Amino acid sequence: MLAIYTRKQIFFDIGYFFGISGALLGIITPGNDGIYSLWSNLTAHFQHSFIIINIMWCVSALNMGCTKRSILNAFLFLNIMIIPIGLFDILTGQNYFFLMKAPELLVYNPLLPITAWPWYILWIEFIFFPYCYIFYLAVRKD
Repeated sequence: MLAIYTRKQIFFDIGYFFGISGALLGIITPGNDGIYSLWSNLTAHFQHSFIIINIMWCVSALNMGCTKRSILNAFLFLNIMIIPIGLFDILTGQNYFFLMKAPELLVYNPLLPITAWPWYILWIEFIFFPYCYIFYLAVRKD
């Protein structure tokens, strides 16, 4: 995590909102990737846990936190990254950032009630700010 090494706010903002929310959702709503087994499930939980541990290290040991601008920074970064990642997905047939199709989940995710392309992407854009605001409240600095 770049925030640990550089201690720059922008890296913490991106890592915090995507890391905490993404890892937490990855733990509580496992995906259906075709190779679901006890071992793959434990490995995924272990990896997602390290993301959360890194972020909590930034919060507790490095005294990093979020401002209201942090949410905007993460939102702008996400929307800028959609362009090169979307092009890569089109050229390679991949589905990074779930831009080509919604994730297939083993359990229902109430944050993703719409799974029709491209409407679920617009839904995520719509709920981004209130969703991130909840995470912001835990580590706000302003």
